[in-house]
Amino acid sequence: MKNIRFLLCLLVVVCASMLVFTACGQGADTTAETPAVTTTATTTTVATTTSIDYSEKTLTPAAAIAEDQLKVYGRYVELEGEAISCDFTACGIEFSAYCRGDVAVEIQVQQPVTGQGATFGFFTIWVDGERMDVELRKDSGRPTAYTSGVRVVRTATVNLATGLEEGLHTFKILKQNNPRNCIAQINWIKLEGEMAARPADRDVLIEFIGDSLTAAYGNLGTNGVSTDNGSANIEDGTLSYAYLAAEQLGADWSIIARPGIGVIFGTDANEFQMSNIYKLQCFWRSKTVLYEPAERKPQLVVMYLGTNDNSKVGQSTANKELFDEKYRSLIDEVIANYGEDVEILLLENKALSATTKGVIASIKGDYEQVKVLPFTRHTSGAGSHASVAECQTEANELEAAIRTLYPELFPAK
Repeated sequence: MKNIRFLLCLLVVVCASMLVFTACGQGADTTAETPAVTTTATTTTVATTTSIDYSEKTLTPAAAIAEDQLKVYGRYVELEGEAISCDFTACGIEFSAYCRGDVAVEIQVQQPVTGQGATFGFFTIWVDGERMDVELRKDSGRPTAYTSGVRVVRTATVNLATGLEEGLHTFKILKQNNPRNCIAQINWIKLEGEMAARPADRDVLIEFIGDSLTAAYGNLGTNGVSTDNGSANIEDGTLSYAYLAAEQLGADWSIIARPGIGVIFGTDANEFQMSNIYKLQCFWRSKTVLYEPAERKPQLVVMYLGTNDNSKVGQSTANKELFDEKYRSLIDEVIANYGEDVEILLLENKALSATTKGVIASIKGDYEQVKVLPFTRHTSGAGSHASVAECQTEANELEAAIRTLYPELFPAK
């Protein structure tokens, strides 16, 4: 699969009316943006079905879900107007359709309610299994290491493909950046034809819980180069170790990750840490809406936490005890959500202090379903994070370990 992503250029239209972003609780904004990007997909012609109505149709994601036509990756909620949220790393949708001509979606991206991040996002899009090629346009502030993608600000119509030959086609749209940078929603799908049956679930669902190392922050950048390290421009969660490992294992995924986060001691106040926000559907969308596990539950949960806690854990006995308490409470919450049979794998950064590793070892000893895997942190990407190549190395390492640890879920190749 080619490592190509495409860029959406913003067209700003000054409107007399006010644009209100109700989905994220923001006030009125007098600037409405409705840009569009078009790319031509390379498709394979398949046998047509004469009974298909190839007239143009617009449908909402919620309606497609109700008709069992849309597969959703990651946590999501239905929003006003039957849109669905698309907030976390590598979350998004997949669908198939008997269609021809043009296919488009409308995506809205908004600044998180916490006031953090910028109002823009990046998405990776596949049509018939191929990532799109698109001419790039450089703009101020973009690092030279970033070479492709889709940029959407406010509300944008994204033309997934034009001039498709009549037949069955597949589409997948996944968010590249994490919710600290933006929250997003998919408003509608427009096509000439009819939706096909929902793409099948894979046998295993893996949930990943982590910080910037799991979100793939910095994987498009270069260590030591500070340009745009604080923005979404340099990360692609569809090239993260988590996404790549899940794909190589033939599993579905849900990724709950955010840079700077810890179990309890991260780069922000404690209320932002995973032990306090995992229970919420999306902390950056609402501080009160609780996460309600779907009927389909993950068989394996992979946690990669502790790196941002490490410096404080050893500072005092109180910190060590609080880290231990909060890590256990997070594990207990995962078990409460998914049942006693859920497998939990703790990835342990090999660079952690002996004190932090000791706490993790103690936790492992008290849970039958918890295993620990020492994991190497790579640092060639921006901000001493893994580069794209190193994300692939980590994915290979994790895939091999999971096949060894959980042969009942993933038989050896």
